[in-house]
Amino acid sequence: MKLKSSEDVDAPIEQVFRLLSDIDNLERLAARRGVDVIRASEGPIREGSSWKVNFRLRGKDRSVDMELQKLQPSNFISVNADGGGVSGVFAVELVALTPTCTRVRVSLDMAASSIPGRLLLQSLKLARSKVQQRFRDRMGKFAAVLEERLADYA
Repeated sequence: MKLKSSEDVDAPIEQVFRLLSDIDNLERLAARRGVDVIRASEGPIREGSSWKVNFRLRGKDRSVDMELQKLQPSNFISVNADGGGVSGVFAVELVALTPTCTRVRVSLDMAASSIPGRLLLQSLKLARSKVQQRFRDRMGKFAAVLEERLADYA
């Protein structure tokens, strides 16, 4: 199952990338939403860095192992995730539309690796339009938070 969203942020691409790659900030944002993020690797954030993420989805506690797959400065971030019979790739691509405006393209591609994972994905597929709309809404809110934070830095 694939989910995609695209949002424009009124800020230069370098600033947007700097904020998106600020893992400490992202960990704090997740914690505010009830997501428990534990860094599994030590040292600076780089390709291969990993996290254990615990959260509640559809009434059940879930645990996901995440690994930073690709980190291309000012362009692209890709994270592999695996847990609960579902694996996926979360990718963020940045495109400079103008010197002061950046398009943030986000995609999430999930696949099942077990029966419980298939059941989870099947239930998401049955509500596909609602799930896609929620994904877009959350990305829109996240883009608004990005703009707000970037305005604070300026």
